[in-house]
Amino acid sequence: MKVKKKFVRYISHEMRTPLNAVSLGLKYLGDKLPKYVQDSDILDSVAISQSACSVTVNILTDLLTFDKIEDGELKLDRQDVSVKDLVVSSTAIFQAQVTLELTPSPTTALTYTMSYLRREKRALR
Repeated sequence: MKVKKKFVRYISHEMRTPLNAVSLGLKYLGDKLPKYVQDSDILDSVAISQSACSVTVNILTDLLTFDKIEDGELKLDRQDVSVKDLVVSSTAIFQAQVTLELTPSPTTALTYTMSYLRREKRALR
C-alpha cells in the first residue's frame, strides 16, 4: 500500500506541473486572442480547453488531498458551493468531449458543441 501511495503522489505531482503550464498558457491565449480573433467558436474552444486543464489539475490536487486525509494529515473544511456553477462548468467539459467523439468532423462537432453550450447557458440564467 505504501508503494501505491508513493506512486500516486509522484504521478500526481509530475502531471500537475505540465498541466498547470498548459492551463496558464491557455488562459493567457484566452486573454489575448480576442484582440486578434472575432470567431466566438475559437474563443469558446480555448476557454473550454483551459477549463478542462484546470479541472484535471484540481482532480490531481484532490488525489493528493485525499491521500493526506487518509493519513490523518488534513481535516475537511465545509464550504458553500453554487450548484448552478458546478453543473454548468462540469457539463460544458463533458458535452464537448461527447460531441467530439460522436461527430465525424471536428469542425462540425465544435460548432455543434459551442451552439449547444450557449443554449444551455441561456437556459440556466
